[in-house]
Formats: sequence, C-alpha cells, structure tokens
Amino acid sequence: MSAAAGRRLLFAGLALAVALPVALDLLIETDEERVAATLDGLDAGLEARDADAVLAWCAPEVALRTGLPWLPTRTGFAAALRTSLARVTELRLQREPAQFESHPDGGFRVVMSGSAFAVVSRLGGGPFRLDLTVQLTESAAGTLELAAVEALAVSPRLR
Repeated sequence: MSAAAGRRLLFAGLALAVALPVALDLLIETDEERVAATLDGLDAGLEARDADAVLAWCAPEVALRTGLPWLPTRTGFAAALRTSLARVTELRLQREPAQFESHPDGGFRVVMSGSAFAVVSRLGGGPFRLDLTVQLTESAAGTLELAAVEALAVSPRLR
C-alpha cells in the first residue's frame, strides 16, 4: 500500500469515527426528546385553544385521577376539553423543565411546573401557577401520548 493510499484510508477512518456518533445521535431519539416533543405538542394545542390539536397527543381515553371542579368530566375528557377551551379567549403557557421517570406499566411519569396567563370569557383572567403530574404511554404508532392526569394544582399567582 502506498503512503497516499494509507493517508486516504486514515482520513476515511477518522471521518467515519467523527460522523458515526453524530449520525446515530440524529437517528436515535432519546426518551428526553420524546417526552419534550409530546409536551411541546400538548402546549401548542392548548395555547392555540385547539382541542383537536391537543387530542392528537392524547390516548383515546385519558384518565383523570385528580379532582378538577371546573372541568366537567362526566362527558369524558375530550368533551370536557372542548367545552373548557371554548371558554378560554387567551392562554399563554410557560413550562419549566420537566422531570420524568420510566413508569412500571410502560411509558413515563412526568412531573412539571410552570405558569400560565389565562383569560376565560365572563370570568376574567390573570396569571396562574401550575403543578402537574401526568402519565405518557406509547401509542401503537410508537409515539408518546397523554394517558392520565395524576395530579393538577392551579393557584393564582400574584404579580
């Protein structure tokens, strides 16, 4: 083997050694990226006050394991979401970094906090603090979806 061929082989090996981890990182989605993409999708749908966009990130039946007196869940999560969002005229969310752990039944348990500014027709609006725990499960398509709301605390936030 000539010196030039050896240098080309060495450069090709170095290029492969540098490119392979980058390519794998782009091809393999981490759990953190999957959770963040799901939460971002839910946030975007809520801020747009678009129930269909929110429900696209939800399991067919979302379990509400917490009492939400202002959310009429007797009709099911989807109907309650549509009713509630129809009354909201403005909604801005700001989520702090979420903490998540693998759930024993599959999927992830996500604990997050943040703030919201909401205006509800005939009630007014203002800033709120949100503390939320949800369960995300894997859908048949391999994406994560909201399966359960385990805890939700909403409190007024003084300016």
